[in-house]
Amino acid sequence: MLQQLQQSFLNSLSTDDPEFLSHLQALNALSAQQTLDIYHQGVISKALKTLKGIYPVCQKILVIEQFNIIASDYIRCSPPQTSDFVPFAAAFVEFITKYCLAVDYSYVKEVARLEWEVYLLLRESDSPELDLEALAQIDTDNQGKIFFHLPTGAVLLQSEYPLDEVMKVNQPDFDGESSVDLNSKEFYFILWRDGWRTCLDRLTQEEWLVLQRIQMKVRFIEVCDYLAINHPSVDITQIFPRLLAQGWIASFDVTNS
Repeated sequence: MLQQLQQSFLNSLSTDDPEFLSHLQALNALSAQQTLDIYHQGVISKALKTLKGIYPVCQKILVIEQFNIIASDYIRCSPPQTSDFVPFAAAFVEFITKYCLAVDYSYVKEVARLEWEVYLLLRESDSPELDLEALAQIDTDNQGKIFFHLPTGAVLLQSEYPLDEVMKVNQPDFDGESSVDLNSKEFYFILWRDGWRTCLDRLTQEEWLVLQRIQMKVRFIEVCDYLAINHPSVDITQIFPRLLAQGWIASFDVTNS
């Protein structure tokens, strides 16, 4: 019965379904419609609070008034369908991507995607600590069988905008020059977590290429072969030590598969 009531209430957010109103008739202090409106306002407030919590940089860039308009439009078009607001908040990225923003705010769409990835990253478990001593002890015969792994939940990103600078200048505690050059270029990033600290590190294209192949879960020797054939100018002997030193390689295993 409780599940039926919950679903009836959620349906009433987007339609004029009279079913849930019938459950409120016993509350005589207010009309059924007034009682339902209170319930609706509670869900809408929670939905808006959820979006503001996950997308704070978007909110700061757009200013509260415009963000509230976009978020309210989204809530009206796609109200939450369960008590779990995560799927609801995830779809906001697609909504804001298609929203008619001013040209100057076109980069907000990429910021929204980044903020959603940050939210997911914070829900991931900690990465294992890379055992360099164990790595050094792998014999020559098995070195070609090594699979390296990025930190748990790490995401590789490409963008026309310096997203790291955009995020930095829009933090609540930032004190400095807030202007960012948004002239279209090409940027590469890795988003990962170092303990409880989220890191958005800028990569060179060469570093990004190596990490991309590693993320595809192929043996390291296959990474090297791919680069030798398709990107012969990339010197992995120069790049890989930096990937290790920066913490962008979190673990490895050796397998015959």
